[in-house]
Amino acid sequence: MIREPIGSELNAISVDANDIFSICWTSGTEARSKGCPLSHNNWQALPLFRMATGMRPGDTFLTAGPLVNMASVGTVFVPWLVLGGTLVLHHPFDPQGFMMQIMQERPNYTLLVPQWQT
Repeated sequence: MIREPIGSELNAISVDANDIFSICWTSGTEARSKGCPLSHNNWQALPLFRMATGMRPGDTFLTAGPLVNMASVGTVFVPWLVLGGTLVLHHPFDPQGFMMQIMQERPNYTLLVPQWQT
């Protein structure tokens, strides 16, 4: 898009499904923090993820990760935007508080990241 003159029509710019649509951040659970380039196809695949997990409209979603992290954005925030329901945030992680939220909110879906011991 930046190659075209500012006054041109955006529809004249060809976009391929494998072109990068966004760069999302990950905290680097297994390595260093990094930006993850995601294509249009990556984002188009999210409905398959929702179907595989059994997410339904009106579900309650609980995430222990921050919403600046790709794991929470892609697996909790975007599905909640599409399906509606309730979004419950929990960050920073506190095991006792998290268990209380599970008992009180009764989420249908949650995201947890494994803790690596060094």
